[in-house]
Amino acid sequence: MGADIPASWSLIAKWRPKAQEASTAARRRCSGTLGPVVVLLMFLVMAPLGILGARIVFAHLAVVGLLLTFLRSRMKESEVWVKAKASRTSVRSHWQELFTRGI
Repeated sequence: MGADIPASWSLIAKWRPKAQEASTAARRRCSGTLGPVVVLLMFLVMAPLGILGARIVFAHLAVVGLLLTFLRSRMKESEVWVKAKASRTSVRSHWQELFTRGI
């Protein structure tokens, strides 16, 4: 959870109608701030349980992480990415071109 979140939200925004892209971006910003706040509040509520409370919070984060990993693995690529990937030449051909040109 982390590095792929901006890419995932961008993909979701591309699927939204043009008029709703701004609200999707606003929701993304709010949820990015709200997540850590929820975890902090969970720690505060679970503090009387001591180490058990910390374990419950981390178990919750593990479950959420696994769920999101599963959901993200089922997302389809955008049409723009599929077209760009199909038209891309291989990396090997670029390296060959770089080292076989005459000076």
